Amino acid sequence: MAAAPDNTDDSDWRKNKNVLQCNKYVYENKIDCDVTFVVGPAKEVIAANKYVLISRSAVFYAMLSGPLANSTQNIEVPDIDPDTFKKLLQYMYYEDTRLKIDEAYNVLYAAKKYGIEGLVERCVRLMKTRMTHENVCWILAHSELYGDQETKRACLDYFYRYSATSIQSAGFTDLSKSLIEEILNANKLNLPPERIYESLIKWSEKECQRKNLPVIGDNQRKVLGNLLDSIDFTQMDLTYFSETVSKSGVLPQEKLIALFRSFLLRQSQANSQPPQEPSASASAPVTQELMQTTSGPQETTPSAPAPQEPTASASAAGAINQPNDLVISIHQRERQRIPQSIVPLHQRNIVKRFRNVMSGKSYQRDNKDCLCFISSEDIILLKILIFGSHQKAGQYKIEFRVFEDGDQQLFYKNITINTDGAVKEYEIELTPPIIIQKEKVYTLDMLMKGPASFYGTNGMHFVAVDGVNFTFVTNEEGTNGTNIKIGQFPGMIFEKYSHS
Repeated sequence: MAAAPDNTDDSDWRKNKNVLQCNKYVYENKIDCDVTFVVGPAKEVIAANKYVLISRSAVFYAMLSGPLANSTQNIEVPDIDPDTFKKLLQYMYYEDTRLKIDEAYNVLYAAKKYGIEGLVERCVRLMKTRMTHENVCWILAHSELYGDQETKRACLDYFYRYSATSIQSAGFTDLSKSLIEEILNANKLNLPPERIYESLIKWSEKECQRKNLPVIGDNQRKVLGNLLDSIDFTQMDLTYFSETVSKSGVLPQEKLIALFRSFLLRQSQANSQPPQEPSASASAPVTQELMQTTSGPQETTPSAPAPQEPTASASAAGAINQPNDLVISIHQRERQRIPQSIVPLHQRNIVKRFRNVMSGKSYQRDNKDCLCFISSEDIILLKILIFGSHQKAGQYKIEFRVFEDGDQQLFYKNITINTDGAVKEYEIELTPPIIIQKEKVYTLDMLMKGPASFYGTNGMHFVAVDGVNFTFVTNEEGTNGTNIKIGQFPGMIFEKYSHS
């Protein structure tokens, strides 16, 4: 037990200190400690003051002063490591909550054990706000281990939202089989079967190592079990299935034969379909006048006229009135609207994600339109396309943001856009442009207020443009109806990013 320091000189460590600062001094200098804890497997001895512990925790009060108080002065704490126990004491003495994300779960366990609710809340808040695709599986595994349902739900929501990157993280291979089964059975991944298969193969390799089994196809199949049933192999690319899956040894021979038959049958059916001659009605252009004569939502397939120079009014409004192709190069008519100093015109591309356009999307209350995307290559994002009003002119007040990995805001713009009711697409210019890094998740976030607009339908999950593969993912924070199949954000204007 430490003695109080000699204060015979004029100095007084209590002077100009508040209660928390005094408690910190007492803790750091071990002044008048009257209880000790033997902590962790190494049995490190940590001294403390009863009055602080019983004033902050009903559990410690029962241990130290209640009717069932422990008579010994050396209390064993085998299930908490010394660093975590010290973090707990630092919060109890002087509310120090400086935690790293990789410390949060161990501290959360200790705070729950001793009923320190304030510390519990801070640990949970830290994990929720600092969650990334790299640590979400680690937090999820700990939440399952300690039965923390609230944090588990937050982790699963994050995983589903950013599944493309979360499922490829190192932590995914450390999840339990039951957790992976729960993730797959939820049917919220929005991922191609090839990516799910590759992630499960990596998990099976790690699981074989944990069980001291040779990493071979038969053993991987045993540890995977019914997880393989969650993969729709029939939707895989035939070349990938043939070159990768069939040669891995994970699927039994009878399963491979059945799947190859399914592929062949599908190909045979596709080849047996006679080519369709375009009808006169299908080839006739759909005019704006025709679209406006029908009330209610209506699907329109835009025609493909030759590129024309924009009128002065359209150029000033920032509108694009182009055919709804999957890949559209920026033509000479963009010259006045995108500064030449950024990049030569021929290097710009537009990625379009909808096959068709309809009219009648509404904007009510404060519901946002959100969409996530991932690029296979580094690009420079120049502009975002949005749909404008249909049938009549309108004005929109827009708050637009771009986030990286869910929480890091890269761009914000508060603008007003006037639309004419005929031109479908308008631009939000990103000034300065944003460098989009490959394989990272980016979120388009827009709060739009104004009249009903056009909107896209038959959206595509994957779109390839000039060697860049885009993956679009639904963001559940968007509550105004936009997802990978329908809604806002018909396209993006970008250039390839050169590192030279």
